[in-house]
This record gives sequence, C-alpha cells and structure tokens, in this order.
Amino acid sequence: MVSVNFNFLEGSLPWAFADQLVDEDGAAAQLDRMRFIVSNIRLLDNSGSLIKSFPGVVLKVDRASGNGITQNLGFMVQGAIPRIAFDLGLDDANNALAPSDFNVPPLNDQTLYQSEALGYKFLEITGRWNSNGDLLINSSDEAIQYVPTTASMRRPVTLQVDEYNASPGAVIYLRVQMTDFLNGIHFDTAPTAIGAGLPTAQLMNNLQAAIQH
Repeated sequence: MVSVNFNFLEGSLPWAFADQLVDEDGAAAQLDRMRFIVSNIRLLDNSGSLIKSFPGVVLKVDRASGNGITQNLGFMVQGAIPRIAFDLGLDDANNALAPSDFNVPPLNDQTLYQSEALGYKFLEITGRWNSNGDLLINSSDEAIQYVPTTASMRRPVTLQVDEYNASPGAVIYLRVQMTDFLNGIHFDTAPTAIGAGLPTAQLMNNLQAAIQH
C-alpha cells in the first residue's frame, strides 16, 4: 500500500490553529479552518514518465482532522518512487457534480461544496484578522474567508520524493509550510474572497509553493 502524509508546519514546528500567521501588510490572522483538495495523484520516474496513477482517489487534507494524517492511495508493485505529482483542486468533470452524486468521502461532504455555479472548494480558510489593531484576535475582529474554486484555480504540484515501495508499503511524507502562506494577501482590503480572482489565485499559488518534501 502506498500512502501519503501531509504535515502542517510553521518553520520547523507543528502548525496549529492557535498559531497566528501574518499577511502581506504584517497584520496578524488566526485561522480556524484550513483544508484543501488533492486529486489526479500520480507516481513518476525521474524522467517524468508515469509509474502508477490512482484514478478516482481524491483526498481532503484538513488540519482539523489532525496533523500528519496518513491517507492511502492504493497498491503498486515493489520498486522506486522518485516523484509524486498531483493537482490542488478537482478536474472539471468531478467539479461539475454535486455531493449527492457521490457516496464516499470526501466529495459527498456538503460543507466542501460551494455552489452549483462554482463547484467544490479547492481550498478553504476561515478565521479572523487583527482588524482593530489591538494585538489580540477575538470575536471583535473581522472574519476572513477565502475559497478558491473553478478550473483557473487548480494548481499542479510535482515533488522529488525518492521513496521506495516495499513490504508492507511506502508512506510519502509531505510538508505544508505555513510560514509564508499569507504572502500577497491583504485582509484589510479583501477579508473575503470566493471563486476565481486575484486574491484567491494568490492563495492557491501560496499553497502550491507551501507543499514540500
């Protein structure tokens, strides 16, 4: 069995919702939701040729479920796994469907679905930012929500991992580095952004860069 594990970090330390992040303007923010969709997962050799694909496998990577959660991809023959590739978001065909069209997670999750027009939430963050400048983040501060959706927000990721699949299998450990996750984001002018636009594109670019081996 080949599996993948996403570990959220801030620098070298585990990242949790209690840990504040900083946007482009130096404003502190505290998230209470951080999750994204991974699909079109492939294992590649060093030339980029396909070793194994996992059609139909869609992962929800959700910090609320814990840190360093291992999720199974499927079986492959014993051998080297030089690279892993996947998409952040969904293909157009699946994104045109609704949770009622699926009977297994994560795509049967209604909370992961934005609307018939926009489809699924490729990435979702919610929380609050220090809008009143008092250095504390609480219910008096402005809420934030970013939800990139639709094809133009989909991002490819390819990583050199140099793993080896042997008995009983291989776990590919990946990091989600949160330190610069809010680079280019301005909560004072755009506390909410849903769909396809400059703020949501920036956040998807940041997520793409944040995923490392």
